[in-house]
Amino acid sequence: MPTVISPAEKLPLAVRKSVRDGFESKRSEFEKELSNLLGVEWKIEINPNAIWVYAEEDSYGKNSLGDCIAGYISGALWCLKYFLNDSGHGQEGKDEINKVCSKHILTMEMDQEGKVRYCGCDVHDGSLRILFEEKCVGTNIDYALKELEDALNLATPDASLSYSARHSIKKEWDTHFSELKAKIAKQLGNDATVFNPNWEQVYAALKADPRVKQDREDWEKKLGDFVHSYFEALASTLAYNKFESDDMLREGFEEVVTKNEIIFRIVKELTGGAYYNQTVVEDGVLYLQTVPESWAVNIDQVANKIIDVL
Repeated sequence: MPTVISPAEKLPLAVRKSVRDGFESKRSEFEKELSNLLGVEWKIEINPNAIWVYAEEDSYGKNSLGDCIAGYISGALWCLKYFLNDSGHGQEGKDEINKVCSKHILTMEMDQEGKVRYCGCDVHDGSLRILFEEKCVGTNIDYALKELEDALNLATPDASLSYSARHSIKKEWDTHFSELKAKIAKQLGNDATVFNPNWEQVYAALKADPRVKQDREDWEKKLGDFVHSYFEALASTLAYNKFESDDMLREGFEEVVTKNEIIFRIVKELTGGAYYNQTVVEDGVLYLQTVPESWAVNIDQVANKIIDVL
């Protein structure tokens, strides 16, 4: 584990001047830009004395501490702009940051848990915190908030859906749901079918199985996309079998799927010798299902045996 060093009681004169000229003179502008980006007032609270003690001799952090701290802040602002604008998190991202970082403070400390390489970030006691590796003050300073989305997820570990999951659902499911529903309604001749993506059950089952993250580190960020793809696979299979023009197939569907509902779910094991995923009917409900270890594998096959099931 990293060695924690107490802050310096007093910085050398040259270092104090560097902090004044390189960082303190820019703090108000940084705070203004940060506040404008997030839509509410934010403050920057950084203790240079607690940073300088970790800087290596003759390093950027040791010789130009003020410019070094300012560089971290400039990099953080750039990453934040990219997160909100280029990565499409927008207002949803702003709201989440302001919610979990309830103190609206940006700070900076040494990573006492040894969890980052060079630099990173987390949410700590209601503040957004830039972290630097013990002996890496001034290294890769532009990328401290690169993994901001992951930090937001870790800030609410007990949530029924993480920030990434909610963002993915909004972006990939909500945006395309009307089109998906119309496709399936056209094939079944029924626009009253209920679609249940079962988000909380699916999220909890995937999160609980370590194999999911091992195979797909982005599983939370792709949750909405992949669940949508399972339903799209059903739509494609119905079209391939020409349900739209086959009265017998449509009537067969109605006779078996009596509750007029389609649900996606994660199960512990598949039935009937199925691999990867399958479609089953239980109590008048059509289920599209897979197991954690086969999450997002061969999605297009999920409804291949729909006629056999009916």
